[in-house]
Amino acid sequence: MPDTVKGLKEANKALRSEIEELKSQLNEVSQKIISQTNKKPAIEDQPQVMSNDHNKAVEFIGKQYDDLDAFRKQATQDIKKIASRLDKVSRSCDEIYEAIEAIETYSYQYNIKIVGLLPVNDKESSNVTAALCVKLFSELGVNDVSLQDIDTAHRVPKRNRNSPASPDPIICKFVRRLAKDKVMAARRKIYELKPEQLGFQAQEQHGRMNIYEHLTPRLQTLLFEAKKVQNRYGFKYCWAKNNYICLRKSDDSSVVRMKTLEDLATLTTVEDAK
Repeated sequence: MPDTVKGLKEANKALRSEIEELKSQLNEVSQKIISQTNKKPAIEDQPQVMSNDHNKAVEFIGKQYDDLDAFRKQATQDIKKIASRLDKVSRSCDEIYEAIEAIETYSYQYNIKIVGLLPVNDKESSNVTAALCVKLFSELGVNDVSLQDIDTAHRVPKRNRNSPASPDPIICKFVRRLAKDKVMAARRKIYELKPEQLGFQAQEQHGRMNIYEHLTPRLQTLLFEAKKVQNRYGFKYCWAKNNYICLRKSDDSSVVRMKTLEDLATLTTVEDAK
């Protein structure tokens, strides 16, 4: 599946490059039309000529009009061809984007992200990380999730590499959605855990431990922007759930669900109008 997503992303990138090239061509043809229009000849702008040369002058100007008209017709045809091609490539690009999103959404639904949990050692293997996850789940009261329920567990680099005191987060991928749901239901208990419960020394300091949904890149971006809106407009809650980003102003207000940046833009427009 990763190879499939990689191939689709490369195809998407190539199509977007083609779109930019077509847009450039379209703009170039449009600029030529504007340039030629500005050069439109007019009889009154022509130099005065003797009466016996009048017919030649009119013939010359008429030819210029004919050339300009032919150019416009050809340019119009070129624009239609480029626009048609651009529309076709754009649709293909959108289809690939939707396919990537569908694959990533399906894959990520089995994942959780654990932050603030110290590594067992400097060369923590995937097996050791998975065992640490099972230990954490057990301390949260989820005793029926075992190593057999985990497909893989591994550390990923922190976004902020300037925070060396904070351990790298863990991505844990389950083989069953049920196992993930059990862990997510118990995650609030993580604040009560002490280092020695997980096999660490009491003086060893974890970062602020927490468990999150592992979001697709699209949802990560949307959540990041939604946090800005939360602070700007005074929303009390902002969270991710079931492939949506949710905002809520207060405990008794309704939940606003968003799936795209356009949804977020609509919300800000509504808030600005208040």
